Amino acid sequence: MIRELECMACATRVAYGEHDNACPACGDILDVVFDYDALADTALASLKSGPTDIRRYLPLLPVPEEAPLTPLVVG
Repeated sequence: MIRELECMACATRVAYGEHDNACPACGDILDVVFDYDALADTALASLKSGPTDIRRYLPLLPVPEEAPLTPLVVG
């Protein structure tokens, strides 16, 4: 769902997973660029039928699917 990362200062684009959060060109913050076409179908299905905690939003979050999640239920 994540297309790439783009620097907020100089607009340099890098592949997702290539850098953590700093632009290799200027050191500024990288912003997530989503593939909205691919996201639309998957995200809607997930939001309608997914769990009632933060895991419902995983397709929308820029974190790896295997990232550990807290067992704390919020809300």
